[in-house]
Amino acid sequence: MKAFILLFFILMAIAQGLSTSNIASETDSSSPTGYPVTLYGKKVLTIYAPLGVFSAQQRAEQITNTLNEISKKNDFDPSHLIVMCKSSDCLIRYGTTSIMAVTADDANYSHKDLREFSDQTVTLLQDRLQNEHASHKIEYIFRQVGIVAGMLVALVAFLFLLEKIFSYLYKRVGSSSLFKTLTFRKFEIIHGETLRSLTITITKFTRISLGLLSIYYFMVTSFTLLPWTQEFDAKPLLQKVMWAIFSTLIALFLIRSSSILHITLLRKLMELKKTFFKPIELGGLIIISVQKEMELLTLMAKVVMFTFVIFVAYSYITFLFSLFDFTKTWADTLITYVMTPIKVVISAIIAFIPNIFYIFIIVYVFRYLLKMVHYFFSEIDNGNLKFEGFYHELALPTYGVIRVMIIIFAAIVIFPYLPGSNSPFFQGISIFMGLLLSMGSSSAIANIVAGIVLIYMRPFKIGDRVKIADTIGDVVEKNFLVTRIRTIKNADITIPNSLVLGGHIINYSSSTKDAGLILNTTVTIGYDVPWKDVHALLINAAKVTDDILQQPAPFVLQTSLDDFYVSYELNAYTDKPGKMARTYSDLHSAIQDRFNEAGVEIMSPHYGTLRDGNETTIPASYRPQGYTPPPFGVQLKN
Repeated sequence: MKAFILLFFILMAIAQGLSTSNIASETDSSSPTGYPVTLYGKKVLTIYAPLGVFSAQQRAEQITNTLNEISKKNDFDPSHLIVMCKSSDCLIRYGTTSIMAVTADDANYSHKDLREFSDQTVTLLQDRLQNEHASHKIEYIFRQVGIVAGMLVALVAFLFLLEKIFSYLYKRVGSSSLFKTLTFRKFEIIHGETLRSLTITITKFTRISLGLLSIYYFMVTSFTLLPWTQEFDAKPLLQKVMWAIFSTLIALFLIRSSSILHITLLRKLMELKKTFFKPIELGGLIIISVQKEMELLTLMAKVVMFTFVIFVAYSYITFLFSLFDFTKTWADTLITYVMTPIKVVISAIIAFIPNIFYIFIIVYVFRYLLKMVHYFFSEIDNGNLKFEGFYHELALPTYGVIRVMIIIFAAIVIFPYLPGSNSPFFQGISIFMGLLLSMGSSSAIANIVAGIVLIYMRPFKIGDRVKIADTIGDVVEKNFLVTRIRTIKNADITIPNSLVLGGHIINYSSSTKDAGLILNTTVTIGYDVPWKDVHALLINAAKVTDDILQQPAPFVLQTSLDDFYVSYELNAYTDKPGKMARTYSDLHSAIQDRFNEAGVEIMSPHYGTLRDGNETTIPASYRPQGYTPPPFGVQLKN
């Protein structure tokens, strides 16, 4: 992955550099082109102007050939070079040999007059010819070769000495006993093994650097001393090559060191996993476990490591391209890729500074507006302010709705002052959010609207015993999206507000403030029992039941007269609807007790045959003493 990214940057830089080079070449083509005059391969001067039928290039070639021919003569004396001038041009000669003609156009390119330019040219040629002629003598050559040979022997000896010294150092560094773990107050900062790895890396870098510096010095000196290499100006190129090698070593050293530190950091995190890190909790609920923390920290370490490697590689490639003339444009391009976004960000920050004051004023105004609104509705909620038709329990929910509206309005006002608010990015985000709200949140919006409607309908409040659809329980939470009910089985049921609003709601607690909630139950008794006795038994059972109010008094309704029995409905008041299930159970127990004590069977008889001889259904504990089932009697008639 890293190699792919580096290759991508290199190809991108090459492509951009080629296009920049083409543009530069097209731009420079309009400027005058100079052609060098050389002596033994070394540039002496440059010819820009043509002369008669001869172009500037032809003139430069002719002058170069003439200079090289006369310098090879054994009796050559550079002091015999002379200049002869006329009104419009000058001629430089050596004896009877014409070397070059100097015109006014040549002088104009140097911004000098004809005579001054001619004298300087003669002086320059004399110095160069004198130096080159002396350097090509046999005695001089032997002496220079001897110096280079001596330097080569010294270089080999120095490299051999480096090998011995650093071999010893490698052995010493390889001994782990030399490196102790660095600690601070019993806290481990860096492990001894990590120190050893870093020391080995630094030692290798030092050895290679010293060896390269010695080779560089030998090569530069050799090129300067030897006559046949003096014509090559090798020092600038060697310097650039050395800088390229050093930058490569530094880049590799940084990447290697960062890799060692990365591995050390991961090992340290694993050591601290059980002692230092603790889960992040909120109200007893674990939000982020220790394992998740370790995964996040590991990911962050990898991201930092990868970012650092990319930075080093990018900087290395940019510096490498800047060393050589034919790749400088590529370096400029790479720098532009980084500097342009930075400049844009800095410019945006500077341009954003005045908007900060506008945003601060807007936030300040809306902050105090929210405080005023909150104070107003708090007074209503506390009962200090009253408005006809507006209930105090609606104050805080209404404040919540108005607060959201104010915050949205404030965001709309602030938005134009944000940096990049008119950019395509923000426009795309706005379109995306609009599509998200219109396509994916229709049910959520329906629940929010239903929640607001339910707030102002006031069908129930927190703690009320209600029945919504087929669910009975106490309301434990209501918000803009859902209503939560806890059943008598202690199960929490979440109902979307749209379903709550779309169905019917029975509130068992709302009437307890007045007369109370009526609990009702029905028994069926045969016609053989007087209805007044049944009424008395039912009312007596209700009065002895816990949580049944004595006032208003219980009452009985006869709801139907069927073929074989009468339906009696007992109605009793309670002010504790939350105990409705327990109250019903106690009431049914009391009814059974009272009817059994009175000897009245709770049943719905269906007569198909005679019942004589059948045993009563009343429990034995309620039967009279000495009770025996009546005999089965048959009466015969003639």
